[in-house]
Amino acid sequence: MKPHQESLRKLATDLTNCQIVMKAWGFLFLLDSPQTLESVFKRLPFHFQKLFCNKVEINTDGHLATFEELTCFVKQAVQRSNTFLAK
Repeated sequence: MKPHQESLRKLATDLTNCQIVMKAWGFLFLLDSPQTLESVFKRLPFHFQKLFCNKVEINTDGHLATFEELTCFVKQAVQRSNTFLAK
């Protein structure tokens, strides 16, 4: 596995663990703060930042991306990179 793929896998694991802990503590809502989302977003490689921005846009109803959506995106990116390597 390449270093950036390993980093992305670790990030996915960290995000999932964080989500589990914060849910158990009853503070899941704190993960959706702009500061938290921005700090996670900045850890993504640039091309994934661009893909995420294209995928999750501000809707007309004012919906913003959530920590859970970002976590799912990172997990999917890891799965796609693993599938690509397997071929």
